[in-house]
Amino acid sequence: MEVDTQEAIFRRQWRQSPGQEKVIMDWVSEMKNAGLIRTSTSPHGAPTFCVRKPIRWRIVHDYRAMNSHAIRRTLPMPRKDIIIEKIHGAYWYSCMDLLSGYYQFRMRNCDIPYTAFQTPDGSYEYLVLPMGLSNAPATFNEGIRRILADLSDICYFDDIYVYSRSKALDVHLEALDRCYFDDIYVYLRSKSLDVHLEALDRVLTRLENHNFYVKLSKCVFCVDEIPCLGDYIGRDGVRIDPKKVEILQGWPLPRTRSELQSFLGTAVYIQRFFVVILPAMLATV
Repeated sequence: MEVDTQEAIFRRQWRQSPGQEKVIMDWVSEMKNAGLIRTSTSPHGAPTFCVRKPIRWRIVHDYRAMNSHAIRRTLPMPRKDIIIEKIHGAYWYSCMDLLSGYYQFRMRNCDIPYTAFQTPDGSYEYLVLPMGLSNAPATFNEGIRRILADLSDICYFDDIYVYSRSKALDVHLEALDRCYFDDIYVYLRSKSLDVHLEALDRVLTRLENHNFYVKLSKCVFCVDEIPCLGDYIGRDGVRIDPKKVEILQGWPLPRTRSELQSFLGTAVYIQRFFVVILPAMLATV
């Protein structure tokens, strides 16, 4: 990690409610016991706070000050429509979720001080890749790329999207594994389930050899359709997420310019699924 200043990048911890302080310290204890963080003497520091989620609190570090001085890494990112065009129409699909994907990457010793954060009980720093740093997605991306490089041709979409076309399988087979954030997608156009299982074995073996773990409860194997990049992709092509249809059907009548812009932005995003939208648009010209 590189920064553009030699000065300490520090923001003081702000006050939390007693309940939130307890949540933070319980989380600190859990992370220390797991060997993911340690106490810090770094001159840097970011404040820590809680964000309420449906099930539990989420711990967040305000790395904005650090990110403002970080030298950003940029990566080429292909368009979503190009990625979907490549992946749709396969016969078998599998999806694997990396278990706490960022935490499976160790920080370099020289970069650990930049991850320091403040808590009600003092300063701590990460031994693994934390979320919130501006270069964390690129670092994670590069790590996955190195692991799968000899299996695939790599490309990126949004923050992290990796795909590979296997060259070692049957000539009639297109076996591809894709990683979006911490998800890995494997799909084949071959109808042979054995061939798909062979591709899965290759990907899982590679992850095992590099001590990567997947979260079994979030894995899906050998299905004809999977959710991917906000749509559903399967044997019959691409279809819109039904939840988006429900949102549009229940959308309140726009009454201001900003509300209308919000609705039109959503409609334009999914217009490729509307078979009657073009005639309707032409009729208004």
